[in-house]
Parts: sequence; structure tokens; C-alpha cells
Amino acid sequence: MKRKLFWILIVLLAFIIIIVLVGVMVFIYSGDKTSNTELSFENIELTDTSFTAQCIFTSSGKSFRKYDYTMEGDTLYLTVYGGLVNRKYPNGDFEIVIEDHLENITKVCLNGTDEVTVLYKR
Repeated sequence: MKRKLFWILIVLLAFIIIIVLVGVMVFIYSGDKTSNTELSFENIELTDTSFTAQCIFTSSGKSFRKYDYTMEGDTLYLTVYGGLVNRKYPNGDFEIVIEDHLENITKVCLNGTDEVTVLYKR
């Protein structure tokens, strides 16, 4: 009886450890929406067919995951996702390249966690 209880506890402990490890991995590798104060933009260029910008995370502990964009009226809204630096995502420097029909876009904004910040106006 004691031996059976011992093995049940070992299996239960292993299961809990696996759940914790999976949770930590998901947290580390998933991206969170960034704050406007965490990013610095340089060399911004907007044409009728593309938008490009060089970006840097201001914190050395944060790294780039991905970016998304939406267009509403004359405004292009960027959303940047980042997370803690790790082996898969070691770098906080990245480039945004969007190729789309941007002839009606006059303003580019960063949609951050706190607020929307205007990055560029034509």
C-alpha cells in the first residue's frame, strides 16, 4: 500500500513539474504588447507603397517578437510585441517593413499598452 501511494505521489509531482515548465515556456516565448516608452524609432520612411523603420527596445532585457498593423482611414496603427530576452529571441533591434497600399495614409501611430503615440506625419 505504501509503495503504491509513493508512486502515485511521484507521478503527481512529475505532472505538476511538467505543467509549471510548460507555463514558464509559454510565458517566456509569447510576446506581450509593448509600451510606447520601451521603443525607439529611427529612419522612418512612408511612401505610397511601403512603410519602413528601424526600431530598438530601450531596455536591454527586452527582445522583439513580432509586429502587426491595421489601417483606419488615413492612419496606420502599429502594434509591437516583445518579451524577455532568451535563446530564441536574443535581440531587441528590428526593422519594420510593411508593403501595402498606403497612398491614403498620412499618419503612422504606435498602439502601445498605455496609449497611442504618433510616430510620423506626412
